[in-house]
Amino acid sequence: MDCPVCGKELKVFTEVYDTPHFGDVFILSVSCECGFKHSDCFVVSINEPVRYKIEINSKNYFTKVVRSSSGTIRIPELGVDMEPGPASQGFITNLEGVLYRIEEIVRMARDWNKDDEEKIRRCNRI
Repeated sequence: MDCPVCGKELKVFTEVYDTPHFGDVFILSVSCECGFKHSDCFVVSINEPVRYKIEINSKNYFTKVVRSSSGTIRIPELGVDMEPGPASQGFITNLEGVLYRIEEIVRMARDWNKDDEEKIRRCNRI
């Protein structure tokens, strides 16, 4: 498979990972030396959509989180919704990893909006 950015051959990683409450999850990750990467995960068995709620605190930062490319993560305390879009990626991480992803996105949004004081203020509040 060729990289959509530079045309070089992609490195492909696949694995089936047994996760509590979900069963087997197929993980697909592709990357290129140019920096392009994409990953997704798919639940192998067919299940009804599920909703899990957890209160984030320092005692459960290592709780496993599985998000498919069509899943949504909401953190109302931060006013954050991670909703699926055309380039969404699935992932398996923990709560700390989710918070790290949010922090990176907020920093990026703040940097993109250097001239908009209101957006910078909202980013800093998160």
